[in-house]
Amino acid sequence: MRWRNALVAALDDLSLAGTAQRGLRLLAVLAAAGAWLAGAAAGAGDSELTLAILMLAAAWCAVTPDSHAGLVVPVALGWQWLAHLDRTTTGWALVAALALVVFHAAMTLAATAPAAADLRSDVVLPAAGRAGAVAVVTVVTWVAVRWSPATGHGGYPALTVAALVLLVVGAVLATVRATHGPPA
Repeated sequence: MRWRNALVAALDDLSLAGTAQRGLRLLAVLAAAGAWLAGAAAGAGDSELTLAILMLAAAWCAVTPDSHAGLVVPVALGWQWLAHLDRTTTGWALVAALALVVFHAAMTLAATAPAAADLRSDVVLPAAGRAGAVAVVTVVTWVAVRWSPATGHGGYPALTVAALVLLVVGAVLATVRATHGPPA
């Protein structure tokens, strides 16, 4: 019954949440639903099971944004796309990806402070800037994949190498920042 006590405590926190926190949590649930709808519009069908899992996870995230429930949302959406679609370059894939960016940004901001706390602009603006940067990179990547010639195996070798290089650079920068702190 420990999970029940945790749920009751989280619902109590949510009842004290300020307008910004409630808005972020609602935005996250709507973004998760929008990503599912994009998959359904792309032809993934209307899997009621995927939708149920997704909405339960999104609702749990809204109540406890700092929990690991947020991992279920991209996994459920990934399942929807991987199991039912082979069209990665459709515009609906971009819509779903951007909805996931919104979901993640909203959950990240909601988890930065207790539910009753006000979110200050010095927290919100940098987070919005990072989410905007991720959205831009997402759009650029989608455009590159959409108009890149694929190899005979259906892969994009140049994009794969570029992605790996970016991952290594990002990991190095994150390590340096974590070790030495942000630049002065």
